[in-house]
Amino acid sequence: MGCASGPNCWTNMQFIIDCVKKHRRRGIITAGERRSAAEVYDSPIQYFFCDLPLNHFNDLLSEKEKYMGGREDCFVAAVAGNIHGRLFPPSSVQMVFSSTTLHWLSEGILTHSQLEMFNIPWHLPTVVELESTIKRVPNLKIQHLDEVDVNAGDNYSKQWSHNPVEVSQRLTNFYKSISWNLVENHVGSIRCESIFSRFNKLLERHLPSQFTWDPYWIYPWSHYAKVEIIKKL
Repeated sequence: MGCASGPNCWTNMQFIIDCVKKHRRRGIITAGERRSAAEVYDSPIQYFFCDLPLNHFNDLLSEKEKYMGGREDCFVAAVAGNIHGRLFPPSSVQMVFSSTTLHWLSEGILTHSQLEMFNIPWHLPTVVELESTIKRVPNLKIQHLDEVDVNAGDNYSKQWSHNPVEVSQRLTNFYKSISWNLVENHVGSIRCESIFSRFNKLLERHLPSQFTWDPYWIYPWSHYAKVEIIKKL
């Protein structure tokens, strides 16, 4: 749900497909079926990229060879539409993945117009963009600029126990610190608290079923820029 051009969508797709096939392989072994690993990994999977009709699907699909190489076990298609309408026939999809879903978890709490009008201006600039922006400001000069890789997600995932209740609350607090003011300004403090409370409960319910703990989802920013700026004389 939600896609653009570039490596992110394809990387996520590869990860999901590999996890599904490993899970399928584990299930076959448990059931005692006699099928080779090659049969399991070669079995085809249909994958759909979904986004609004104005998305550049042609650009996205043209990148398959670049990111997937000669992989022939996955058939990729695009579906244009939004989350408020039906995108697929009943019982036709086995798994759904969305990178950012917090703003969709408020259905039933917000009116349709409030949901449609809400937008988080989320942009993580590159070092080049940051440098270019600073240079456009009169009388400022970049004395020193470093790109720092902190692997914060790895550090946090090691510090936190894999207790669903604890991790759910920490993740909820993390995203509240980022977006609380924006959400509260749009819907009010009472509804804002309800949204994050529901988010926390959904995490508690679904985290125990996660076999893989990806540090990115605990702390998505592993790089940042350290800039020293001086005023031109």
